Amino acid sequence: MSTLLLALTDEAIDQADTEALRREFSLAMPTTAATLSVARGNVALKLVQRLPVRDRWDDADRREALRVMRSWLQTPKLYRARYTAPGRERRPSGPGQMTFPTRARYAAGHTACALCGDPVATGDLIGRIRDKTTPPYVALGWACRHCLYHRRAAPRRIDLVTRIFHDLFASTGVGLNPIECERLLEWIEDTPDITSTTAWKNDPLDNTLVRMRTSVKEQKLNSWFSVTTGQTLIAALHEATATRPTREEELLRAVLQHTEEWQTNACGVDTRLYGSGPRYRQAALKQTPHPTVLSRRGGPFYLHQAAVTPPEVP
Repeated sequence: MSTLLLALTDEAIDQADTEALRREFSLAMPTTAATLSVARGNVALKLVQRLPVRDRWDDADRREALRVMRSWLQTPKLYRARYTAPGRERRPSGPGQMTFPTRARYAAGHTACALCGDPVATGDLIGRIRDKTTPPYVALGWACRHCLYHRRAAPRRIDLVTRIFHDLFASTGVGLNPIECERLLEWIEDTPDITSTTAWKNDPLDNTLVRMRTSVKEQKLNSWFSVTTGQTLIAALHEATATRPTREEELLRAVLQHTEEWQTNACGVDTRLYGSGPRYRQAALKQTPHPTVLSRRGGPFYLHQAAVTPPEVP
């Protein structure tokens, strides 16, 4: 039995669905207790030190629990070692400062950030973001250090694309803080061909650039842009950078694919059951014939965490 848990790869854990995770956990708990010669209750208590109370677990917590128990079987002294939780990190100041994560720990195995997809190595800091889980939003899994603390204060291009995607997914406007506006402006200015794209010509974004510059100048906590503007930004950036094999281009292509599938119902979702809003988009994302990094992560995720509460979505 212990051999089965030890043979469970990080990839297999990441790909397992809810039913499979519950089954693996039900096998792993007695296996771990028997192998370490301890009571099951003691194993459960050790897990609670690292994860929330078990009746609050979601799939992300079950995955991490399997990794934790596997690490104990691989190195029994880890089970008996005193657990030290990560301390609170110093957060960036200013409009990009985010709320502290609800939970943080050191990864028990190799995985990937649930938001940006960056690789996470054993021992790296991971955490759960303080997010909205009321519809249309779903809970985000374990995120990397950058996404926990720095994605709004030092946003990368992939962070900007991810933010726009989830705002489009949730049917809200696209909300950006002044730092995100500045990074997006820099990206647009670094892409001189963007104004010649079909997307830009059909829906010029000159006024949007003015609003972004105003946001940067006045350091507005959040500036909201329409869904149409978000779609045009994605389409124009993709069209202007399609020949560049970059990570952000892959994301742009994925966003464009899914937004087009949503608009045309290319996946054949039964709109009588799901309507035409976020629930419909969730169903379409699951049924897409061409899975992407975004469809594998799911959503929509609420990504407007800030130390100062931003205005509500208009």
